Amino acid sequence: MRWLFFGLIFLASTGSVGALVAVPSGFQPIVSVEQLLAALDLGQPELSSVAGFARTGRTTEALNALLAYYEQRARPLPLPVGSSSNRERADQIAAGRIPHLSGFPPFVVQRPYDWDADPFGDYETTINLARQGWMSELVSAYEKSGDRKYIDAGARLLRDWIDRSTESQYLQGRAFDRSGRQHLWMPRSFNLNSAERLNVPWPHAFFALRKSPAWPDDLKIAMLRHIHNQAEYVLATLEPGDDRFVIGNRALATTGMLFPEFTRSRRWRETAWRNLAEAARSQFAPDGAHVDLSPHYQWVTLRSLAWPLLLQRQNGLPVEKSYLPELERGLDYLLSTSNPQRGVPVLKWSSRTDLRPLFAMAHEVFPQRTDFEFLTTDGRAGAPPRYLSSEHRYSGHVAFRSGWEASSIYLLFDVGPMGRTPHEDKLSYQLNAFGAYLVVDPGRHSYVMRPIDVYTASSEGHSVILVDGKGQDRESLESTAWRPQEDLGPLLNKTDGVEYATGRFHGPWKGGGNRPLVSHYRDLLFVDQKFFLVVDRLFPRDSRTHTYDNLVQLGYGEASVLADRIVFRSADARAGLVLAHAAAGTVDQKPRILKGSMDPISGWTSPQYGDLVPTPTVWYSTRPSAAPVTFVTLLYPFGDRPVDAFLTVRFGSPSGASEVVVEADGRRRVLTLDLAEGSVMRSIK
Repeated sequence: MRWLFFGLIFLASTGSVGALVAVPSGFQPIVSVEQLLAALDLGQPELSSVAGFARTGRTTEALNALLAYYEQRARPLPLPVGSSSNRERADQIAAGRIPHLSGFPPFVVQRPYDWDADPFGDYETTINLARQGWMSELVSAYEKSGDRKYIDAGARLLRDWIDRSTESQYLQGRAFDRSGRQHLWMPRSFNLNSAERLNVPWPHAFFALRKSPAWPDDLKIAMLRHIHNQAEYVLATLEPGDDRFVIGNRALATTGMLFPEFTRSRRWRETAWRNLAEAARSQFAPDGAHVDLSPHYQWVTLRSLAWPLLLQRQNGLPVEKSYLPELERGLDYLLSTSNPQRGVPVLKWSSRTDLRPLFAMAHEVFPQRTDFEFLTTDGRAGAPPRYLSSEHRYSGHVAFRSGWEASSIYLLFDVGPMGRTPHEDKLSYQLNAFGAYLVVDPGRHSYVMRPIDVYTASSEGHSVILVDGKGQDRESLESTAWRPQEDLGPLLNKTDGVEYATGRFHGPWKGGGNRPLVSHYRDLLFVDQKFFLVVDRLFPRDSRTHTYDNLVQLGYGEASVLADRIVFRSADARAGLVLAHAAAGTVDQKPRILKGSMDPISGWTSPQYGDLVPTPTVWYSTRPSAAPVTFVTLLYPFGDRPVDAFLTVRFGSPSGASEVVVEADGRRRVLTLDLAEGSVMRSIK
């Protein structure tokens, strides 16, 4: 992945092995209690006792007065942390085993612990540990149980991190030597790490434990110093352009609101509101999709935009309105493309992400939106959207759906640009029905870019077509072509009980100077809100013969070949899928089903970062052909009872009509498809 490798090379070159990594210019951390007192706006009447002691050099008394002030201060307070904390996880953390990303074993933290270690060969895990979500889990467990072991463990871990980690020392102004380190994301990651700590775990711990004698006073003071330093570091290292920029400014707004006693808090707030408004305008296409075209990153961005608004609302402050229209438009995109499991479509570098907590926040910001309430309550309150299927003309995402219930049939079809987090997945689709993931996107396994990570980003990992065994190569184009920046025109069409959309891919395919020259048109039909037809047309633009592999990536479960059909039974729910396939212009080989294969790499899904689950991939492959080729694939989902579905296709001439017959449980549906070369679908009967 060129974009990722370039970033790693750039970071390596700016901090080469053996070179000191200096703190950024303009960053002036405070490293003493005297500097902490000097960083406060002691002219505030509420801090008069602190000011009196500080003026006379009675530093200890001034610090005690500062802690006493925070103990009795009524507002502002952070947003409450969700009540879903896991007591078992908190017990593991207290015992020195810190669970983190789902695909990895826990960190074993024993003194002296190396906070910079990369024990799993994936620095994202070390970054995740440094963001200290484990702190909130310990605090929540203490709040529920009163068991002191949780905050004793939290104090021990946090003090050790402050005293010994490279990141903490760096945030106190001490350069570090990169010699022997492979963590090329440092120190860039320190911006995001600091922001994540400031957004939840540190304010949660500070205010939840401010009155607790079990939480040492010197640690409270150290936290105040570090809160100031982290906010200043985030401010000094902001990089406009993506979700990290929004997360950083959310941290500045949050810290500026929760700690108005700092002289710099006004600067943090003003900078944050200006940048958040600008990011909301620049990071979303007119159809509401984030420029990354990765719905998980969009979820992160929208949560960061909504968070400070809720913080204002909770603390009786005027709610910022400058970016409400952009926020609502981004939420509308996620609502209209959400799957029946109330999750994001797993596109690009996405994981399966539950949208209900985000829309609970959104409904507080937009109380008039009963459809937001419907999603967050899973239909128990509010009202469903008034539409079903939807098109998004900049992102190129078409969502077909039969309803808004959890058992509804849903398919997301991607006919748009690649986005800034590239996957070679144009014309791919994912299908959910009857509570199950039936056709899936592989998700993101990790950012390390091992062979399995390359697979999840490649055409081989998606429900697309390979030409001569080669996938798409949009990444070789100029990056300006990756962004959603033009109106693609009408995408979703409806006629006679059929909804359909068309996409096209003219290349480039992989292969360098020997690239195949083939155009791929894909028409996706949703018939009677019961089943789907995928019609693929492949037109060679050279004089060579070509082979084609039509891939269908299935979800958890088992697939088997039964006569001329493939039947998939999901392990998610009592549901499944019947697949049938027909071809013209070539000779089909017997379909293969690969599951958990490493040679070739095929049949894998990563629902969360680091997870790797074997799932079946169907390969419909052909013998070489120089003629235009047409495939018709039937996708017939079923619920509790398997459906007996069959596909018959009577292909016409290349420029004529083809008759498609689908029979299921004694019912017959006939469609006449006019598939003239290079055109969109012109008629359906």
